[in-house]
Amino acid sequence: MEIKLESYEIEDALKEYIKNKYDIDVEIFNDYGQTLWLETNERIWVYEKHKNGKVKTHPEHGHKIVDYDKSTWKRKFESIGDMSSITFEVDSINKEDRKWLKENYLLIAEW
Repeated sequence: MEIKLESYEIEDALKEYIKNKYDIDVEIFNDYGQTLWLETNERIWVYEKHKNGKVKTHPEHGHKIVDYDKSTWKRKFESIGDMSSITFEVDSINKEDRKWLKENYLLIAEW
């Protein structure tokens, strides 16, 4: 199932979370131009190269070979403004699955 939250729903959810966790009421978008920021990390891939500069490919599968030691991360910021939304996929859990998860996670935690 796909769930889509608009910016005002994200704001309400954050207010409720802060109220429940920290027991304080907050106002998030009280000034014009004030936005939420989403911080993400993007992987910048670097590929292994031959001496002549050509990118190495896997001999059997044909994909580029990644040089993990030289690959880096880039921090990116995106604003969540009035016209933004967040969409994500969820799977519902029925009662039998929930019971199984509780029993097995409890056993794993005790192990």
